[in-house]
Amino acid sequence: YLLLNFDNLKSTHYNKVSAFRKRNRIRVYGTDVPNPFQSFDGLTEQYSIFRYIRRNIETAGYEHPTPIQMQAIPGRDIMGMAPTGSGKTLAYILPILQDMRRPEKVGYRALVIAPTRELARQIYCEFKKMSLSRKFKICILTKATAATQAQTPELRQKYDILISTPLRLVHAIKQKDIDLHNVKHLVLDEADRLLELGFLEQTDEIFHACSNPKLQTYLFSATLPSGVETLANTIMKDPIKVVIGIKNAATDTVNQELVYVGQEEGKLIAIRQLVQQGIKPPVLIFVQSIERAKELFHELIYDGINVDVIHSERTKAQRDAIIQSFMQAKIWILIATELMARGMDFKGINL
Repeated sequence: YLLLNFDNLKSTHYNKVSAFRKRNRIRVYGTDVPNPFQSFDGLTEQYSIFRYIRRNIETAGYEHPTPIQMQAIPGRDIMGMAPTGSGKTLAYILPILQDMRRPEKVGYRALVIAPTRELARQIYCEFKKMSLSRKFKICILTKATAATQAQTPELRQKYDILISTPLRLVHAIKQKDIDLHNVKHLVLDEADRLLELGFLEQTDEIFHACSNPKLQTYLFSATLPSGVETLANTIMKDPIKVVIGIKNAATDTVNQELVYVGQEEGKLIAIRQLVQQGIKPPVLIFVQSIERAKELFHELIYDGINVDVIHSERTKAQRDAIIQSFMQAKIWILIATELMARGMDFKGINL
């Protein structure tokens, strides 16, 4: 009777967890997947999260975890797919800080790879926000910081967390300016890009440089094509896959409209018509290439529109100034390449 009653309790609990996941559009794949936590208080109860992290969550104004944060798995390799703006960054920062416990001055223990400097900067700011009072040393790898560490090897031991773009890090690895043997947490943010041909060779070199046998790998992205997912499975150990919403689907928080233009020239005509009908700034326009971004910029600036363009050929100072101006509504329309858009997070975009 006791065994039967226990089985009934297990079945009831399983059904409740399944219903909760279904309500929050959480799908999980893998073995021994832990239950999601339903509130940040639940995170404290379920994983005994440090009080300083809980305080920082409150200070940052995060009241409720998002679905991807509810199900991100401490201590496991994970592929996390969730729409843009769903809180993926916090989903990997919390378990990393919890596992690292405190600064140790033994060299880098966590490494986050991002495809753009802008995204790397946002990740850095989020780590700083969540690690307040713990004094973890966090480094964004730039030409200057890489040179400093090359000249002062003992400085490397003082850092705990490294955030970098792939090319910058691979160059530092080849120059032996960076030692990654102690890295336990490796994150690929925007993993679909980092495992595509443009970045794949660099990402592979980074993986080989992370030689810690206890390495945990986190892959997060809004989309993960099947070919990229197959490749990801070859570099991960017993991973759990978490999908929020429908895999590779467009986000449901944005009203979308498809405009058929017939030919390439029709795109410019359609944009001009939107402007003539009256648009409410700020407006973001994504294009596929730098060449297309430049062309569209010159067309719209000729029309007397308050527009600017951001892409990888512009200097860091120029890019920072453009983003600041856009956020201050000094620029009405911002044209961005699709890859560059990965590093930008703007509130209140109307179109």
